[in-house]
Amino acid sequence: MFEASARLRFSRGLALTYVLTTSPALAVAPQPGASAKELDAVDSIYWAPELGGPDAPHMLSVRELGFWAEVEALGEDGKGGVSSARQSSVAAERLMLEDLWAARQDREQPERGVYEALAEGLFGELVRRTGGKDRFDEVLERHGLSLTEVGRRMRERARALKHAESHFTRVRSVSESDLRSRWDAQQHPFVGEEFGSSRDAFAVWYRVETLRGLELEQLRASRRLVRVRALR
Repeated sequence: MFEASARLRFSRGLALTYVLTTSPALAVAPQPGASAKELDAVDSIYWAPELGGPDAPHMLSVRELGFWAEVEALGEDGKGGVSSARQSSVAAERLMLEDLWAARQDREQPERGVYEALAEGLFGELVRRTGGKDRFDEVLERHGLSLTEVGRRMRERARALKHAESHFTRVRSVSESDLRSRWDAQQHPFVGEEFGSSRDAFAVWYRVETLRGLELEQLRASRRLVRVRALR
């Protein structure tokens, strides 16, 4: 019933905003009726002081990393080719950094309800970036990821974005005039649409692009904070 409800919400363009505890045990737990081929494997584990230290490691599964690496590839060329080692590395670092920022934001702002609408918008942007609903479904199925897992990541991304907006001026200071100037520059995926009808989706895209640029600058610094152990 949960999965059916999740897909109904997806069909309406809404994000799942359920939060699951990340742990190595969760990564390898088989789903009901899963075959041996479908059992998950852990690509790497990581920890940081903000995440609970080495006694509370987080994980990246092979399935999850494969999915997000392909999303990186789709965002770059839109063709959905096989993701490269570089894109896998960038995807992993983005996920770890967003996890770190989400933990910091949770410590500063414990009210989880404020992230619901933002997580929905981020999910819609993810579907658009992937190439639309059909392509998104295809990539999701290819890597064996569930909407629940993607929804959890969107929840973390929403908290990470809120942290970035609270602590980095270039993200916090985005104004309506900034949005309009970027729209008029015609360097975005909404070319040919009306600003009024596309404004909300465009604003999320703009925030995500700003966040992604900031993440690339912060990844090197995050390597000093996050300890990673590859398991394959």
